[in-house]
Amino acid sequence: MSQFEITWQAPEFEYRDKSILWYWGTILVAVLIIGVAVWQGSFLFGAFAVVAEVLVLVWGNKQPRMVEFKMTEKGLTVSGGKFYSYADMKSFAVDDDPDSYWKVFFFDFKKKLKLDLRIMVPAEKLYQIRETIKSVVPIVEMEHSFTDTLEKIFHF
Repeated sequence: MSQFEITWQAPEFEYRDKSILWYWGTILVAVLIIGVAVWQGSFLFGAFAVVAEVLVLVWGNKQPRMVEFKMTEKGLTVSGGKFYSYADMKSFAVDDDPDSYWKVFFFDFKKKLKLDLRIMVPAEKLYQIRETIKSVVPIVEMEHSFTDTLEKIFHF
């Protein structure tokens, strides 16, 4: 493979706007769960529900930071630090949602304990990046997981 370098910036995750009803809905569900925990006498579960609700509210409001990506003939570098070699990648898939400016690449690694990598790519660089990676890592059909579906339904 000849030497090349593709760079871009993208948000670290897809942010979905949430209405005030979303926040009140999570609070209502948390209050119901806490009520059931108190009724059952499970104060530890009630405390867990309070902590979980605080985290949902904080994480639901968090704005993504912009991350730098650099693709070379050897692999992918994220924010100038973490390097992912093509040799370690088993396959990749692309979520080419026509309604979104950001296209999502999912990388599956050969090591079982290594978590999948999800990166966002601007629409204008999609073809160039997909064709470049496809020459060294096999592409597979995109399969949405249950958690991906839940994220979209609940705007998280």
